[in-house]
Amino acid sequence: MQQADVVNLDETGWWQDRRRAWLCTVGTAELTLFWIDRRRGGAVVDALLGADFAGVVGSDRWSAYSRFPAEQRALCHAHLKRDFQGLVDRGGDAEPIGRWGLAEIERLFVLWHHFRAGEFDRQALQRRLVPLQARMGRLLRRGQECPDRKAAALCRELDK
Repeated sequence: MQQADVVNLDETGWWQDRRRAWLCTVGTAELTLFWIDRRRGGAVVDALLGADFAGVVGSDRWSAYSRFPAEQRALCHAHLKRDFQGLVDRGGDAEPIGRWGLAEIERLFVLWHHFRAGEFDRQALQRRLVPLQARMGRLLRRGQECPDRKAAALCRELDK
């Protein structure tokens, strides 16, 4: 795992001997590791990947993963979709931001599926992502000005 080019990480609450613990999952294309730990934090991430991990980390936006620079991180789009749906469900001023975010996530998945089907190459995918990235930038800037504090906070965090 510590030498992998790309890993995906996630964790969930777990009960071990009637005490709270965390089930951590680290996956690559070839291997999946499950780790139960009483701690939840950066020390666990370092124990699993090593303090000098040089690959790309696919994860949610939990703060322990912020130890990796942006160019070394790939955010989980399923988590983003869930967060934008949460804004829609919240209603009010947050709803339009959530709907816009969901539309962009859907466009992203459509492009990805066409790419995976071999309909165009990686360079074409990157070109087709440019307008989506521009729209996401506008969404995040507008969202940061949203009167709904949760919508504004999500957009500030994603803008990082």
